[in-house]
Amino acid sequence: MQYSRPSLTEKYTEAVREMLADYPRVTVNQVAELVEWPGSRRTLSDLVATLRPAALEREREDLNRPSLGTVATGRIVYGPLTLGRMTVGSIHAGPEETRLDTA
Repeated sequence: MQYSRPSLTEKYTEAVREMLADYPRVTVNQVAELVEWPGSRRTLSDLVATLRPAALEREREDLNRPSLGTVATGRIVYGPLTLGRMTVGSIHAGPEETRLDTA
């Protein structure tokens, strides 16, 4: 009967992949701290070097994705407003200004 156990690389691949998906430019030392890597730095460095290109490619795809555009707001006017003991006559907010008129 032959005994085999999973390598550290196999055990931690998914955790490292998830970390790189969220933070593709994180350092190997930061990965080691966050996933609590018990092995050698060289082994982890090799694993990160294998997984990082895919994470960076997803980052590039996200940057190249077209934006949804901009949202414009109209003019908003609120009547008298009481904040504690202070009363403000009205608040005017629009794309070009934000102004408080005191009563």
